[in-house]
Amino acid sequence: MHISEDMKLEGIGKLLLLVSLVFIFGFIGSISAATITVNPGHSIQSAINSANDGDTVVVNEGTYYENVEVNKEITLTANGNVNIVAMNNQDPVITVTTSNTVVKNFKLTNSLVGVQYYGSVSNNQLINNIIEGTGITYGNGISFSLGTALNNLVQGNTISQVLHGILFNDGNVNNVVDSNSVTLGGDGAGIYAIDGSSGMTISNNYVTNAQDSIACQSLNGGLGDCFTIIGNTLTDSVNGLWMKLSNSIIEYNTVAGCNISGYDVSGSNNKIINNTATSNQVVGIIAEQWGDSDNVVISGNVLTYNSAGINTNSPGATITNNYVWHNGMGIVSTGGSAVVTGNNVGSNSLDYIIQGTGNTQNNPPGQEYPVPTNVQPTDPPITSPTVTTDKTPPKVIKTSPKTNQRNISRRANVYIKFSKNIYKTEYWSKVYIKNMRTGKLLRISKSIKKNLITIKTKLKSSKTWYKVTISHAAIKDGAGSRLKKNYIYKFKTK
Repeated sequence: MHISEDMKLEGIGKLLLLVSLVFIFGFIGSISAATITVNPGHSIQSAINSANDGDTVVVNEGTYYENVEVNKEITLTANGNVNIVAMNNQDPVITVTTSNTVVKNFKLTNSLVGVQYYGSVSNNQLINNIIEGTGITYGNGISFSLGTALNNLVQGNTISQVLHGILFNDGNVNNVVDSNSVTLGGDGAGIYAIDGSSGMTISNNYVTNAQDSIACQSLNGGLGDCFTIIGNTLTDSVNGLWMKLSNSIIEYNTVAGCNISGYDVSGSNNKIINNTATSNQVVGIIAEQWGDSDNVVISGNVLTYNSAGINTNSPGATITNNYVWHNGMGIVSTGGSAVVTGNNVGSNSLDYIIQGTGNTQNNPPGQEYPVPTNVQPTDPPITSPTVTTDKTPPKVIKTSPKTNQRNISRRANVYIKFSKNIYKTEYWSKVYIKNMRTGKLLRISKSIKKNLITIKTKLKSSKTWYKVTISHAAIKDGAGSRLKKNYIYKFKTK
């Protein structure tokens, strides 16, 4: 076949064009995946500002004094020991406002918030960071706010010196919180979500000394849905789990040494299976009624040395194959239509209280195991608590200012001391201070430390009467008893 010179030139031209296109697109691809290095004395933020989506910013070992905003789809990673110290401790150390980011291996200090995700964000990863706040009474370790968080991963982080650990404050879909360590100061939530959240996985975390180690709160009257809560270790908090859920699985968790409950779960169609609860002062597992037929399954759990092993008023509960020994009360079911079968129960002050109609009960004689099969040797030592429950409700024994006291400083805090240690309830918002002249509520911050409520306010008006109200339902003691009636008193400023 004869090929003309024109055809040869045309073929060569096409080949050159193809080579040029490959070179151009290859060059563009290399630009989109650049690595930018930051050394001590230089700015992390400047490096982020110069980066493009898809780039990696590597921060070399050292201490950096700045607040950082990640507003591009980049990987931000530490090389060696890198401490970012917030210049402004009122702002987060790192703020993320976009999706598809990775932040890993940093130490983040000197701020009320370690890492803050703002807006609707997805597919972010926050991995192996150490977050130390400014104190145990304020601030959050990690927070998602003001939008829907979707498919994000929070993994391997260590959080301390904050009020709350890991918070999902708004929409929360298919996020994973795995293998984090959270140490709090006795108040606040370790890992927190709200109703409307769905598909969340909370796994292999360690949380200690929280108000609620893991919580899903019903702010809007609904439930979280399709959660998987597995393999967590929760110790020395007020409650281990405090959850409002549906269609969720809670399994292979260990809770020990809590002031009230190991697992407090309300909702429908939940499975609480193969967990351990030991040495909790009020109850190991409590399943509270949500609807007319909740269909909760409580099975295969090990409950020892709690004031009560299992306590539920949930209708239609299935309580099977649990090991319940050395508690105050063993199994209490009062919701009716319960199936209570195959449980190994013994050496409790009272083994069973089964009330209501339509129950099925068939349990063999109890047989104590030397070590139950799903209690690991690393679990906390088991000690027997006192099983008698103090049913006397808490009462106010002292206030500052005093009732009807006048000439109080406009900057003075309010303190209310009780006869015993108290804890917040879901009605904590019913503690407030009202300006009696204007009828408006003050903006306040409030906290509980043992038996003392502290209420902090901004500058109050002069020569004005103020009324302090504590709803009878706003607080409770360790046995769940609340005030007999609302506590109300007033004082007047200078």
